[in-house]
Amino acid sequence: MKKRILAALMLFLLLAGCAPDDTAELLVYAPLEKLPSDYSLADAKKDSCVVMENGDITSGQKIWDDFVETTADGSPASVRTATYYTLGDPSRYGKEYYESVKDEYPMMFVHDLTFDGEAYMLRWWEDGKEIMRAYPYMIRLEGDAIPSATYKAYVRYVLVHDESLTWEKIEHGMYSSKMGDYIDHFTVYCDYIH
Repeated sequence: MKKRILAALMLFLLLAGCAPDDTAELLVYAPLEKLPSDYSLADAKKDSCVVMENGDITSGQKIWDDFVETTADGSPASVRTATYYTLGDPSRYGKEYYESVKDEYPMMFVHDLTFDGEAYMLRWWEDGKEIMRAYPYMIRLEGDAIPSATYKAYVRYVLVHDESLTWEKIEHGMYSSKMGDYIDHFTVYCDYIH
């Protein structure tokens, strides 16, 4: 496993976060650890990240599609994602809860995703530390929303160790994680269809 992680990291450094865009030029991202503390949503869009805002893709769809197509063929590729969250309408929350979390929003998480031809390596920085996770599979999951959702359907790409998983199984594991049913996964792309 350590050799696989090292190989994926070396490939990532070699590719330097490159991904093809509409003009077939290679995108080169600044190292994650060098991003300024005030790195913004506008910066992420300008830097050609795949941007997800509150569950909707707002920038970089073609870059993501190219990454998926390239990796489906077993070829190495890298992409950077930026996931941005806001609280939205305050009336959706209890007043006490809203007051306790409002200063934390908006928040954005930036991840580098690299495929070395065999496994997917996800890399990000959290509290000044580099975090890396390796997964053998990335699966595409789609379906209808639950009745109370504000969207009609979803498309997710999820990193997993078992390619036969469904979103229902993953979700069940999240809700019953106290019973030891949690399934290790990471959603790297989510688009809600309204």
